Amino acid sequence: MIVRQRGKQFILIHQHQHALMSGVFAENFEQTIRPFNETLYAISHHDIGWMDVDQKIRWNEEMKRPYSFTDFPLELKLDVYQKGIMEVEANSVYAGYLCSKLYSTFLEKNHEPLAKEFVDREQVRRQRMRKYLSVEEKQYLIDNFRLLRFCDDLSLALCLNEPGSQTHPWYKNGIQYNGVNYNWIWEGTDQLRLHPNLFKHTFPVQIPYMVLTEDRKIIEEGIYQWKVVV
Repeated sequence: MIVRQRGKQFILIHQHQHALMSGVFAENFEQTIRPFNETLYAISHHDIGWMDVDQKIRWNEEMKRPYSFTDFPLELKLDVYQKGIMEVEANSVYAGYLCSKLYSTFLEKNHEPLAKEFVDREQVRRQRMRKYLSVEEKQYLIDNFRLLRFCDDLSLALCLNEPGSQTHPWYKNGIQYNGVNYNWIWEGTDQLRLHPNLFKHTFPVQIPYMVLTEDRKIIEEGIYQWKVVV
């Protein structure tokens, strides 16, 4: 779950919904993506392992707030990661490779034994996967991995900030991609642009959310709807 605090309330967004929005960004990129379908599948489904987990709100008793993907217990998180990678790989080996690399990158600086075991295991998985990739697929692996990370960040920046603001510490100074710094520029609370622009035309994006109180009651459910303009 993606969790944003607003006073005594919490805005919750499902991880898979965030990933689907990442895919919308990739689909509207001006640059040519090769291979297109496999890469888009990886970007849109990189958090599919969270789909079942996010059906239930899990409460962090110590922090007195819902668990988010940042503080979710490591052992359970690794199970989610592995489940998601396997689901994606079943549809596309190439997409599975990209997702395996993404989650391994998240854990590279985590020195806990479980994290290291996961990283080592995924490295073996990717070595096996490479045998099934075409020459073209291997050629674009690095480019498409960077694209996956960038689209993931573009979507997270919208989920972790209030509409119209850009104050979350991860993204307030922009998002790096291929040596260039990109920023979301808000024009009101329902329209924004990426600067410098990377999109081929104006398009809509949307993502469901819910609002939870401190006493764990859902008081609102809705859909954020924005227009990305060029």
